[in-house]
Amino acid sequence: MYQDPDNKERQAWAFVVPALNGALGYATDGSDGLVAAPYDFRFAPDVTNRQHPANTWFRKTKKMIKQQVKATGKKAVLYTHSLGCNYMLHFLQAQKPRWRKKYIASWMGVGCPWAGVPDLGKAYASGEDQDAEANEPLVAAFLRKYQISMEILPYLAPNPKLDVWKDTLMFTDVAKGTSYNVTDLEKFVKDSLREGEPAYDQALERIQELHKKAIEAGPPCDVKSVFLSRTGLNTSYRYEYNDGLQGSATEIRDEVGDGRVTDESKMVCDNWAEANSNVECSDMGSEPVSQFGIVFAHDAMIADPIAIRQLASLVATAPEF
Repeated sequence: MYQDPDNKERQAWAFVVPALNGALGYATDGSDGLVAAPYDFRFAPDVTNRQHPANTWFRKTKKMIKQQVKATGKKAVLYTHSLGCNYMLHFLQAQKPRWRKKYIASWMGVGCPWAGVPDLGKAYASGEDQDAEANEPLVAAFLRKYQISMEILPYLAPNPKLDVWKDTLMFTDVAKGTSYNVTDLEKFVKDSLREGEPAYDQALERIQELHKKAIEAGPPCDVKSVFLSRTGLNTSYRYEYNDGLQGSATEIRDEVGDGRVTDESKMVCDNWAEANSNVECSDMGSEPVSQFGIVFAHDAMIADPIAIRQLASLVATAPEF
C-alpha cells in the first residue's frame, strides 16, 4: 500500500497486538477474539449499493462480529483508525438498532478524518506520494493517474458541503493568480485535469453527498463512541502551485492537526458530542511520545499508549453477550 516498507509509522497496527497483550494479557494468535477487518481503501464506503465492492466488506464484517461475539461471550469493542473510522460509521448506520444493541459494546476511533483531508484534495492536481521518502514529486505524479480514478479521492477530499470548512483557502495557482477555497473544489478539480482525462464532476457530487449524509447523521445514539484526535502538530493545510496546477505543490504547514488530519475533523466530532451524549471526543495533546522507534502522529496514533489505555478500559468493561 505504501512506498517505503521501512516506514514504521505505517506499520503501527503491528504494535497494537503486543500493546493489548501487555495491557490485558491478550493472546497474540487471535484466540481471545482480537480480529482484523481490512478494507480496500480505493473505494468509498458506499453501503447503498449491494453491487458496490465496499459492500462485500460490510457483509463480511457483520458476519465476523457476530461470530466473534458468540465465540468469546462478550459484546464487540470496535477499534478503527483514519479512513477505517469512516467505514465503520457507514457500517453502524446501516445496521438495525436491535442488531447494534445485541452485538456492539462500544466503538473507539483514532485520527478520524471526518471532514476530509487537504492532502487528498491536492492529489487531483499533483498526486499524493503516499509518504515516499525519495523523489516525492516523481512518485506523486506517477500515482496520480491511478488516484484520480479512485472513489476515495472525492470521499476524503475536504468536503465543501460541510459547514466546518466555511470558505477556507486551500489551493493557489500562483502562475495564474487563481485561488481556490474549499467551496471551489469542483472548479479546482476541473482546472487540474490534463488533456484527454475524463471529467469527475458526477462522481465528485455523488460521493460528497454520500459523505455529507453520513457526517450529518453521526454515530448511532445507541452505540457508545469514543474518538481520540491529536491537535497542534505541524500539518499541511494549504498548497501553492508556482508552475501551474500540473506542477508540484508547495505545502503550507502549521500546528493545525495531527500531521495529516486537520482540526476541522475534531470540530465535526465536537458537534456530534453536543447533540449525542453517547459520543465522547478527546484530544490526545500536541506532544506525541516516541516508542518502538516511532512517533505517534497520525499514522501511528493507534499504537499510542494513550489510545491503548482507553481501548483497554473499553474492552475490560465490555458486557457479556
